[in-house]
Amino acid sequence: MKHKISIIPKQHKRIIQRSVNAALKIEGITHPTLTAFALVSEAEIMQLNASLRHINEVTDVLSFPDGEWEGKRQFLGDIALCLSVIERQAAENQQSFEQELQYMVVHSMLHLLGYDHIDEAEDKQAMRAKEKEILRKLKR
Repeated sequence: MKHKISIIPKQHKRIIQRSVNAALKIEGITHPTLTAFALVSEAEIMQLNASLRHINEVTDVLSFPDGEWEGKRQFLGDIALCLSVIERQAAENQQSFEQELQYMVVHSMLHLLGYDHIDEAEDKQAMRAKEKEILRKLKR
């Protein structure tokens, strides 16, 4: 099945599309889906974080799930990625920008699919295990 993504601007579309496809395949999602991505500045993600989560800080990614149907395609939700933060984190984690971006996309897609890590024990472990499984698939 075709999983469509919408990205504004279209920068890094190949990496994002591969990451989305891997996450959805591992999760067994076979029907067509749509996910909207916005590549935003630090000021924009801080404003989103403050207005929607009441946290006045810059962050790397924000996920906004949406279970509404649009015809035959299920709109999974919106994801805001802050590339400058992701780039800094890549350096801090001693990995490439591409690897960090893949991780952030996989992480945010799992949020759209209902995973969370608020509970430090079971939920977080399940989400981390799923992230590792998907990232292994992306390395092939």
